[in-house]
Amino acid sequence: MFAASSGAALSLEAARAGLPIDRLALYEAPFILDDTHAPNPLDVPQQLQDLVDCGRHSEAVKRFMRIVGLPAPFVGLMRVLPAWKTMTGLAHTLPYDLSIVVPHQQGEPLPEGRYADVGPETLVIAGGKSPEYMRNAQARIAEAVPNARLETLAGQTHMIKPKPTCPVLTRFFLR
Repeated sequence: MFAASSGAALSLEAARAGLPIDRLALYEAPFILDDTHAPNPLDVPQQLQDLVDCGRHSEAVKRFMRIVGLPAPFVGLMRVLPAWKTMTGLAHTLPYDLSIVVPHQQGEPLPEGRYADVGPETLVIAGGKSPEYMRNAQARIAEAVPNARLETLAGQTHMIKPKPTCPVLTRFFLR
């Protein structure tokens, strides 16, 4: 199984719960596990849920994008692109994603033994140009998962590019 961002966090929870996963490759679970980035408010999932419940899907997506660090001018630009309609159509999923990751975005280390039950061989991938907090979090995840290793992709960010990522995944899954 390969998962990225909040999907990586969800996949860790699935493996922790014992779902039948042979191998697990994770690309940058968006955790904040130290003081190199400000924590996100614990009530963010509820804030987004409130916006969705009021039918304010566009505002929920905008809020999410600002939380994950997208500069305001880029959010404004995205609102006029065709993809915005797709993103607002998925706004109802944002509270779920954030309810999984926000507890691990508080600038605190992972709880002792949090991923001790993750059984599959696991590859944790970090982008070499990703922010320090993101690289640090991937290192902590790799340390916390019993059968895991960390690989940092030079020159990469949180935005996955197939050319440098696919060979790493191919080696991991096909060996």
